[in-house]
This record gives sequence, structure tokens and C-alpha cells, in this order.
Amino acid sequence: MTAKTGAQHLHEMHLTAAEHHDALAKTKKNQATLFRAMVKEAGMNADGQSSHGKMANELDQEASLHEEYAAHHRDAAAKCEKAEADAMAKANRIEPTQVMAINPTPHQRVTPVPRAGSPSLQSIDPALAKIVGLSATDQHEDEESLLQ
Repeated sequence: MTAKTGAQHLHEMHLTAAEHHDALAKTKKNQATLFRAMVKEAGMNADGQSSHGKMANELDQEASLHEEYAAHHRDAAAKCEKAEADAMAKANRIEPTQVMAINPTPHQRVTPVPRAGSPSLQSIDPALAKIVGLSATDQHEDEESLLQ
């Protein structure tokens, strides 16, 4: 199991909060509808000026606020997801390196190590031995064919 980054945690939190606010908005809308229906069934005045009408309007307004909060959290979740993707892209980017930094001067301090069962180093083709730099004099000279 891999550890989550801060952006991943925030992404999940914002998605959860958006779902929560969507559910609250739906509940408030249902409450406003039911409240208006109850007032109508009771034969009461449900216009916008009565206390019952104002209560239904307040429930509608709360539903709108929860919809705005849900939209905000979905937007924040998308930004967290983008930040995580940007961080991953940056972490996976290959930076150029100086390969010659491993052995700044070619053919110096390179010691061939024979493996068990391999032919002896003296039986190697002389041209190859010169390129690899098996003799002490070859180690300090550049191979002319490689310089062209």
C-alpha cells in the first residue's frame, strides 16, 4: 500500500465534501417542497410574505448555498488532482546528466577484470585491446579511429 500525498488526501476530502453538500441541497429542496405542500393542505397562506412562505424560501436558499459549496469542493478537488498530476510529471522528468562525470578522462584507471571461464586478456585482438586500453601505454593514448 502506497502512502498518499497531501494533494491526494485533499482531493478525496473535497470530493467527499461535495457529495455531502449535494445530499444536503437535495434534502433542503425536498423540505421546502414538503413544507409548501403542508401549508397548502392546511389551507394556510403560503405567499412570500407569510412566515410559512418565508420559511419555505429559507429552505430553498439553504439548498442553493449547499449547491454552491458542492461546486466549490468539486473545483478544489479538480485543482488538487491537477497539482498531483503536475507533481508526478515533475518527479518523473528525466534530468540530463554528465555521463562523463563517472570517468572524466576516458581510458584511465580502467582495469579489466576477467570472469571465470573467459579467455585470457592476452588472447584478445590487438586492435580491441588498444581500444579498451589493456596495456599501460594504451591507457594514456586516444584511439585514432575513435577521434574521427
